[in-house]
Amino acid sequence: MTWRPGLIERIVCAPVSLFLLVLASAMLPAPVSGGPGFGEIVALLFLLGLGGGLLLHAMGSSVTLTAEEVRIRNLGFARSVLVDEITDVDPGYSGITITTSDGKEVLALAVQKVNIAEWLGLYTRADAVADSIRRAAGLPMRRSTRGTGLHRKRDA
Repeated sequence: MTWRPGLIERIVCAPVSLFLLVLASAMLPAPVSGGPGFGEIVALLFLLGLGGGLLLHAMGSSVTLTAEEVRIRNLGFARSVLVDEITDVDPGYSGITITTSDGKEVLALAVQKVNIAEWLGLYTRADAVADSIRRAAGLPMRRSTRGTGLHRKRDA
């Protein structure tokens, strides 16, 4: 099973990143007497980096769960973690943090949990993905003790 950033996130990130890239490309042919200054070069690199990063995140990030491993693609970089080596899975604001048996943490940016959902104890898509990974790794499910009592996390 493969999870990517949510539809709304992709719908927002793609046009914003394309706008930033077009804006950066519009800065390229603007000759200044004596060449572009340091500020123009920094602005161009910033816009290119931000636009490219947003586009890579929206279209290139994913978490893939197979019977043997979890494959994580973040901003064009790929990493695999064997399911047998997973000791903890924690969904959060930055993404899903997967802890391995040697203590290393791998962050999957494709699926994130907003802070308000965390504070209210809401069961989100990030929780469902984390539960799927926990189930595959043979880890116990977590139960929420926070929130209003509505939409409590489920034990599976």
